[in-house]
Amino acid sequence: MHTGDVVTGNTDSRSEPAPAASNAAGALIGWATTLSLAYAAVRYHVLGPVDWKDFPFFILNKALALDAFILLTLNFGLGPVNNLTGRVPPGG
Repeated sequence: MHTGDVVTGNTDSRSEPAPAASNAAGALIGWATTLSLAYAAVRYHVLGPVDWKDFPFFILNKALALDAFILLTLNFGLGPVNNLTGRVPPGG
């Protein structure tokens, strides 16, 4: 049985993320996805030979693959910084 936090009297056993941290993650994912989609559209439609009829499958596939690469690179790049120093530079 959970007895609660002795100092604050909090009896909720769930840990809530800080609002700023969840907003920064959402913004990072949104920006990475938007930039990846814009890059793929320009690279393959405007400057490349791909027709607009292929946008739903071909371009979204390219954009999501680039987005995943960017987010994984940031995760594995900033994760060790957080483990070593205990803090990650704030986004802004």
